[in-house]
Amino acid sequence: MTKRDLGGRLALLLAAMIWGSAFFVMKNAVDSIPTWMLLGIRFTMGAGVLALIFWKRLKLIRASTWARGAALGVLLCAAYGVQTFGLMDTTPGKNAFLAATYCVFVPFFWWLIHKRRPDRYNLAAALLCLCGMGLVSLQSDLRIGRGEGLTILSGVFYALHIIATASAARGCSPVLLSFVQFAVAAVLSWVTAPFSAPAPEAIPVDGWLRLGY
Repeated sequence: MTKRDLGGRLALLLAAMIWGSAFFVMKNAVDSIPTWMLLGIRFTMGAGVLALIFWKRLKLIRASTWARGAALGVLLCAAYGVQTFGLMDTTPGKNAFLAATYCVFVPFFWWLIHKRRPDRYNLAAALLCLCGMGLVSLQSDLRIGRGEGLTILSGVFYALHIIATASAARGCSPVLLSFVQFAVAAVLSWVTAPFSAPAPEAIPVDGWLRLGY
């Protein structure tokens, strides 16, 4: 394993730790801040931080980066939107587990798009994941609740986002691609926010801390 491979795996591990812990941090925030407003703030902050740190690179954004980033932004906004609505009606643990089913969806969607058949390990993982989904999400009457159903749907969008990223990232700066998709997701969230729920009179300090996290 090269240093680059090791660095990439450690980066993914760190991303998983931050993303996973955010489920618990954001659970209380969704009770006081409307979903699309919450996402608008989060994506705006993300794009803003990247712009502040890498502002010299922004002038290097090409038309192809804007096009690829916009497509990724639509998928990212859909994934986070559906998942956040699901979090309102289920527990953080279930939300985190069911959203992570994108790990199983990715190889099968990749198969449909790129004609690369999943191996036996993918099939075994899919079977185990389906069993886990059933144990976590099925209720006593064998129905999946609204929150669990929405979270599984978010896993589909996350899988599509990962597959699209695999193609879009070729020849593009990861920083610029991330900035564009965050900016597009922020715009979509803010445009949708007025039609979904009225804005709160004020966001508590605790809410801003959670959004900052």
